[in-house]
Amino acid sequence: MKSSAPRDVIHEYTNGLCWRLAAALQELTGLPVWVVLSDNIEVHAFVFDEDTSTAYDIRGELSESEVIRGPWDGDFDGETIAEWVDDLGVTKRDIAKAKTVAKRYLSEVIGDSK
Repeated sequence: MKSSAPRDVIHEYTNGLCWRLAAALQELTGLPVWVVLSDNIEVHAFVFDEDTSTAYDIRGELSESEVIRGPWDGDFDGETIAEWVDDLGVTKRDIAKAKTVAKRYLSEVIGDSK
């Protein structure tokens, strides 16, 4: 299932606001937050279902290779993914805003979540 988000929203949530959306999706789905790494630097956050090897971000349902490829601003490529175990550093207000975005554009992904 792909997202119904317009390009500008996809750009925002793949180039800066992905941490907020990942935190919101974690709360809505119960899935853990993972990150795309490039040279051991986190370049994108998303949630990941290890049972199905499926990633979810503002673009919707993605394979591991799709989430690694990204659409990133900058001259780097994702290399691998890893589970994020530290604090996300996102405020409750930012999560609430991102939940609104998730419910609007990812309703098929999150279903009837909170």
